[in-house]
Amino acid sequence: MVGLELSDAFYHFELPRLLLSIAVGAVLALTGVMTQSLFHNPLAEPGVLGISSGASLVTLLGLMVLPLSWHQPLWVAGLTLLGALLVSAALLWVWQRYTLPTVNLLLIGVLVNALCGGFIQILTLLMDGEMVRGWLFWSAGQLGNASWGQVGWLMLLAVSGGWILWKKSTALDALLLGDAIAYSLGVEPRRFQRGLLAGAAVLVASTLAVCGQVGFVGLMAPHLARAWCGGNHKRLIPNAMIIGAVLVALADWGCQHLIEGGELPVGSLTTLMGVPVLLHALIRHHRSRY
Repeated sequence: MVGLELSDAFYHFELPRLLLSIAVGAVLALTGVMTQSLFHNPLAEPGVLGISSGASLVTLLGLMVLPLSWHQPLWVAGLTLLGALLVSAALLWVWQRYTLPTVNLLLIGVLVNALCGGFIQILTLLMDGEMVRGWLFWSAGQLGNASWGQVGWLMLLAVSGGWILWKKSTALDALLLGDAIAYSLGVEPRRFQRGLLAGAAVLVASTLAVCGQVGFVGLMAPHLARAWCGGNHKRLIPNAMIIGAVLVALADWGCQHLIEGGELPVGSLTTLMGVPVLLHALIRHHRSRY
């Protein structure tokens, strides 16, 4: 009887949570590959560029203005997608309109993060207690409410997104050589860039809607994959997805076991893991330029 209960608990709680962490890590790794290839910079990532914080701000604002709550996942998903698409479109427009270096674009991402963070702090002062608790729980990243529906949705996104991006590996490699060379190889750069950013926005919005903010995975996974297998996208994409899946699964396991009788938010642990990787990427990028 006890064994049956343990088996039932594993099927309904532990297994969906493990598979969801794998799917979230793979999807976030894909967003990192897409944004880094798009902006020709290994430091680009939805969180660093301000896409995640912009999506969070729109979600929070929408939940406050409309008669909605955190318990309505479809509305939360729609708001996060809207916010991610708005910030992504603004970034792409600024980058293409003013032909900014990617270093300046990363600085714009820092400003977007700061601006959104300021507005979010103001909004939290205007929320009631239940809304604040929901926001804190969501913004820190959590996988404790995993369901088979969420697993199926994100697994489908991970597999289909990874396959589509892998089929575009040659175009991604050409894009890194510059717009002129990409065009000569049959790639229409502007259209491809818009598609990449829209795809990254959809993917990151999906993870935000399911488990909140899980930061720096999109930066860590492609960076570690490049160190392992090089920059060719046919090898980079699957390796980055595997590394991202392992990182989030390990982080979630650590969150469940580091504190006795409690649980850490997975987003806090991935952020702590990502900071040294970001510093290493900054140093490596600086040395490669000079």
